[in-house]
Amino acid sequence: MLTFPKAIKMKLNIKHILLWGSLVLTQGFISQTFAQSDINMTTHWYNRSQYNPANLGNKHFFRVFSNVRQQWIGVKGAPKVYNLSVTDYLAKYNSGIGISCMVDDIGVTRVINPMLSYAYHLRLNQTAALSFGISGGLFRRSIRGSEFEAVIENDDAVNYSNESVSKPDAHAGLEYSSRFLDVGVSSTHLFSGNNTDDYLNTNHQFAYLIVKDTRHQKLDYFIGAYGINRSNIFVYEGNVLLRLKRSLGTGKGYQETVDLGVSVRSSRQLAAIFSMRLSDSWRIGYAFEHNFIAAYGLNSTHEILVEFRLFRKEVHQCKGVPMVDYKKITGRK
Repeated sequence: MLTFPKAIKMKLNIKHILLWGSLVLTQGFISQTFAQSDINMTTHWYNRSQYNPANLGNKHFFRVFSNVRQQWIGVKGAPKVYNLSVTDYLAKYNSGIGISCMVDDIGVTRVINPMLSYAYHLRLNQTAALSFGISGGLFRRSIRGSEFEAVIENDDAVNYSNESVSKPDAHAGLEYSSRFLDVGVSSTHLFSGNNTDDYLNTNHQFAYLIVKDTRHQKLDYFIGAYGINRSNIFVYEGNVLLRLKRSLGTGKGYQETVDLGVSVRSSRQLAAIFSMRLSDSWRIGYAFEHNFIAAYGLNSTHEILVEFRLFRKEVHQCKGVPMVDYKKITGRK
């Protein structure tokens, strides 16, 4: 097992020291080494399969989703996160499938986390289902020691070598979804446990509850509560999102237009969320996050999301799929 590079224990450029210290404070997690919390994107409400594979296929359409996060603008080496997922629903098998990859750059370290996921949906009645999901893949963390900026140039005590480690990774989760409620629990990095490996992540537990009302022609609302536990350290988040819609005319249903939302976290962040539906298939969005930790109050965080979805009418003609009014969602016959 690779050991923690000695360079971290030496005097580094002051910006690196501030970066690592602020990361611990902002996420609310205490870590002596590289092990940090799971990536906590502000726009995760649009892509819960990121941490709960049971959410795959929840909406029963083919979907490509990507969100990018730039944290703490103006801070050298601040975290940058890139996330891409492709999911689909196989109506014949009541199953959701997906492939995803997350890349997380922090200073001189990089995480690459590709995963394959599967979810089975058990129909409970016309409007509710219970799903079970699993993910399997790889967790790889690397460090570019050659990029360290030591106070003393060419310091023999600094390890400038490039090192990396890769291990198998797995997630599992459950989700109940109905017309007015979504509830889910999941556990990530199942093979990690509470390990002391300097390079790998540790096991996390997630839980969320979303109350929603999507019956109206002009306005939907979603109220969510979310919590994450890592080694008995908890972070909580609350979210309210309003979805504006426009009528397509008598008997023609409605179409989503704009989402406006706000999120607040116990780790002292407040975020505003905006997204716009460009067509039946395309959505773009933006999130702005303000950090109330004094040292980083001026270093805001930004996220961009892009979504493509393909709603297939034939999916909802299959046995075992909760009924969805295709005409109301798309405005098409």
